[in-house]
Amino acid sequence: MEDIPQQPPVTRARSASQSVPAGYRVLNEGLAKILYKEEKLAVDENNKIRTAKGKREANDQNETRGTVFYNPVQEFNRDISIMTIREFSKLRQEEIAAKGRYEFKGISILEALAATGLRSVRYLKEIENIKTLVANDIDPTATELMKKNFDYNQIQSEEGPYEIHTADAIDLMNSMRKDKRFFDVVDLDPYGTAVPFLESALSSIADGGLLAVTFTDMAVLCARNPHVCFYKYGAAPLSKDYCHELALRIVLKMVSEMANRQQKYIEPLLSLTVDFYVRLFIRVREGAKPCHESITKYSHVFQCLDCEAHYTHPMGVHYVEETHFDEGGKKTGKVKHPVGAASEQQIAGGAGAAEEAEEALGTSKSRDKYKLPQFKLPSRCRVCDGPLVMGGPIWNGKIHSVDFVKRLMQSVRLNQEGTNGLHKVKTHERITAILSAIIDESYLENTPLSYSMSHIASTLKVGNPKKTQLIAGFNSLGYLITQTYYDPKLFKTNAPPEVIYDIFKAWKNHVYGGDQEKIMKNIAEGSLAHRIMQRDISVKPNFNEEQVQLLIQIQKTKKYLPNPEPNWGPKGRAIGSNNAGPIKK
Repeated sequence: MEDIPQQPPVTRARSASQSVPAGYRVLNEGLAKILYKEEKLAVDENNKIRTAKGKREANDQNETRGTVFYNPVQEFNRDISIMTIREFSKLRQEEIAAKGRYEFKGISILEALAATGLRSVRYLKEIENIKTLVANDIDPTATELMKKNFDYNQIQSEEGPYEIHTADAIDLMNSMRKDKRFFDVVDLDPYGTAVPFLESALSSIADGGLLAVTFTDMAVLCARNPHVCFYKYGAAPLSKDYCHELALRIVLKMVSEMANRQQKYIEPLLSLTVDFYVRLFIRVREGAKPCHESITKYSHVFQCLDCEAHYTHPMGVHYVEETHFDEGGKKTGKVKHPVGAASEQQIAGGAGAAEEAEEALGTSKSRDKYKLPQFKLPSRCRVCDGPLVMGGPIWNGKIHSVDFVKRLMQSVRLNQEGTNGLHKVKTHERITAILSAIIDESYLENTPLSYSMSHIASTLKVGNPKKTQLIAGFNSLGYLITQTYYDPKLFKTNAPPEVIYDIFKAWKNHVYGGDQEKIMKNIAEGSLAHRIMQRDISVKPNFNEEQVQLLIQIQKTKKYLPNPEPNWGPKGRAIGSNNAGPIKK
């Protein structure tokens, strides 16, 4: 591959004020003022996303070569990215100070698919301590407009030097790696999938750096036809209510696999499924040994075809084997200790143990071992005896760092109050709502996927309990339950599927006072509801909601906000000049 010449930092504009070029208008977002072609902007503002199911209204400007994509829906994406990178920069500074090896000189950022330059301009103007920023796009039309926007925004030298490149993103990132130029933050925000760019992006991130990446191809990740998702992402989707979280976990599993091939591993800081896309903020660290744990962080999902019940099964289990010795050095026995989600039953059998380094511990030695787990799931659903299908594999580990999310939440509050001296992001209310819901969800952070309780109630032909009654019922049995951050209609719980359905059967008994005639009314023999209701109830939940109501009164933060405007969704693909690929910003 021919080397890509490195461009020197672009000189800033010097004039105190600048006129808007003919044929352009100015878009204001954050502290950025972005030049945009006037006729293109008019179409964007008035465009109807869909005219009928599966139909998209033609957008002549979006199909015209030389135009550059702008999507106002993504303002939340840019706002949360700014807030997250601000906090990551502080975290990076703290870690460097704690090591005391060298001085923190700021962070470096690469935006490989920069389009108009809006995101890059906002980063330079709204994030402190940027050492350098590289903005790139393959389309000369985009980079020409990008240069105009950088000049028009009069970015001063103290805001950090920047470079603008016109190059294929993969070639540029490979060239940077070849020159041993690694970045603290690599941002990918393509139209559709980011898969083609990931290998190069992971190789160009500094140890402990941040990968910020967007995937907008939810039609693939949530599709009913699994073959397309499988060949693109190496996993099969399941068309259920939890499909957006499943999509997020499919992507995390794939990023983890790609990182492992470079002897790197991932630590998700914040994983979002919002609107029509997935946005991930992932720390990438170097180290071969932690890569061995990856087999324990992937699971297959077994979904009942008839009811809502689902089960996850890990691909591997981790345990520590301790070998004990007497004073003479003679071996006296072995003890196996499960690590993480591994159980005694799973490590009792299985095959393919992988041994790690030994560590002497007095009169014993310990070794990390990994095995394929024994298969403990039923061949048919335990709730309704329906058939099971297998999806995934998915990432079953934590999708957020709760400590980081709490730091970020505090930073957003200070920003909202105007006490941190930084520009207030416009979508702070939505950011606060989502982060609050994520923190509430954190005590079930090791529970992947969710349930639609309204669907369960509908199947059993009973009205939904109030949220407080539902929570009280689960809590009375010692189980946790919470709404998901991405959909208020979906709930996470650590209760097994059989208990979930038993709670709803008990609720129906409660509603009808145990009258079997009313309980079984309108339930046909042999139907799904009949099969479920015929099974004995194994639990006795208490639906007294007083304690739950008191707790909810204390927590008054709004967690779910409506879309800010009608026709909220993705826009059409932009087509650049010189047969360039899609450009999105």
